[in-house]
This record gives sequence, structure tokens and C-alpha cells, in this order.
Amino acid sequence: MDAPSPPPTQTLTPANDGPPISEKGQAALLTLARLIGRQIAREEFARRMAAANAETDDTSA
Repeated sequence: MDAPSPPPTQTLTPANDGPPISEKGQAALLTLARLIGRQIAREEFARRMAAANAETDDTSA
């Protein structure tokens, strides 16, 4: 088995260790997240409706 690697010589900085964003920035981010979530929900609903309609069309033939 390989020997364990030595600990890193540099300290690691977390990716989210930046300056905090403003309230306006947070509001914009929240709005964007909601819009993306709604779009995903619309697309998923359309996929499920198409699948349900395809099953109905197959059984009525």
C-alpha cells in the first residue's frame, strides 16, 4: 500500500471565504434562484404531462 501523503505546506483558503455581499446583492441572488427554480419546475411539469399524455394515448388505441 502507498505511504500517506505529507500534509500540505500551504494553508488552504475556503472557496467561500470572500467578502460578504450586500443586501442588494443577496436580494438579486435570491430572485435569480427563485426564477431558475420556477423554470426547472415548469420544465419538469411539462415532461411529466407529456409522459402522462403519451401513456393515455397508448392505452386508448
